[in-house]
Amino acid sequence: MSFYNGQKAISELATELESQASDRVDQHLDQYLAIPHQIDTINVRAIELGAIDPKDLRLWALLLDANAYFQRLWLY
Repeated sequence: MSFYNGQKAISELATELESQASDRVDQHLDQYLAIPHQIDTINVRAIELGAIDPKDLRLWALLLDANAYFQRLWLY
C-alpha cells in the first residue's frame, strides 16, 4: 500500500510538472510569435500616417535591421 501511494504521488507530481512546463512554453511561444505582427502593425500605421515612405530603400534596410534585432533579442 505504501509503495503504491508513493508511486501515485510521484506520478501526480510528474503530471503537475509537465503541465507547468507546457504552460510556460505556450506563454513564451505566444509572446515570441506576436512580435512580427506587432512590428508589422507599427510599420503599416507609420506608412498610413505618412511618417515613412515605403518607396524609400533606406526604410527597407532599417526594417530588416529591426527584424534581425528582435530575432536576436528573443534567442537569449
